[in-house]
Amino acid sequence: MRLDYKEQYLEGSSQGRATPISVFEALGPIQEDLERLHGILPTLIEAETETGREILNYLFAQPGKRIRPSLFLLTAKLVGYDGPHKLQVAAICEYIHTASLLHDDVVDNSMLRRGIATANSKWGNQAAVLVGDLVYSTACELMALTGSRDLIKTFAHAICRMSDGELLQLENIGNPYISRDVYFKVLEGKTGMLLGASAAAAGYLSGSSNEVTDGLFAFGNNLGMAFQLIDDILDYSSSSQKLGKPILQDIREGKVTIPLLITRDLATSSEQGELCRIISNRRQSETELAYISLLIEKYNALALASKIADSYTEKSLAGLRSAFPKSKERDELESLTLALLARKY
Repeated sequence: MRLDYKEQYLEGSSQGRATPISVFEALGPIQEDLERLHGILPTLIEAETETGREILNYLFAQPGKRIRPSLFLLTAKLVGYDGPHKLQVAAICEYIHTASLLHDDVVDNSMLRRGIATANSKWGNQAAVLVGDLVYSTACELMALTGSRDLIKTFAHAICRMSDGELLQLENIGNPYISRDVYFKVLEGKTGMLLGASAAAAGYLSGSSNEVTDGLFAFGNNLGMAFQLIDDILDYSSSSQKLGKPILQDIREGKVTIPLLITRDLATSSEQGELCRIISNRRQSETELAYISLLIEKYNALALASKIADSYTEKSLAGLRSAFPKSKERDELESLTLALLARKY
């Protein structure tokens, strides 16, 4: 009988752990690189204005998990790359993500990110957007320094898809009839593409074959899909303090995510009608939000959504295992993957 990915992890663990290790434990093998990255992130961006420097220092003061650069650094270990562009490309991964968050917070009018006030809430929308542009442009300059056309093309395509994914989401704000196909396109644009590019970048720098770089991209892309699915699940199941942002924020912003899609598709005709009315309204009362929560619980939508996230996790790990033989470096990547996706348990 086939073991699921959690059982495979536990069976193969030399330490016999009962649960996946924490994210911070998983980052242990690259801790020195992450500390160096943390120190250089504010310094690589040429900001001549006081406002720009204030915002950049504010953004990079928090160490955070650095998921995208961490994925790149562990993948670099896997393919044996330790060249001069390692920290620069790690910075590219974090810069692209940071710039997208600056812009997203303006679009969503978000006041809280990772448990702290957003840049737009402190310095205003104009400054936040312009600093986002500054961060994006620095990422582009660093890409050019690598001299890898494939790396530049892949990151540029990821940025394009990220923007297009946000536009696609914007087009469907308050749309209770959004299809699952459209929803998954949004997820891939928002999260999958950049994690895929971050993983593939190490392959480009090491001169790996197209088969290897394509496999690394697929690994990161599937990991990103699972990660974003879990993020959408947590919006309905976590606490504001634990998540670092208000819960039920997606529905308040008119975003129809996987728990709501599952509930909509399983609900009775009368429930669907009421659900669609509430979603379209965009100004939900606490009573209406409670009604949505009850329906999600009634149809076990969070557990069903978790199974979908698990399927992407399995694809991510299966692809990695098929492309690379078992090694300490592959185990480190698997540990990070499972640690990142253990947030829902």
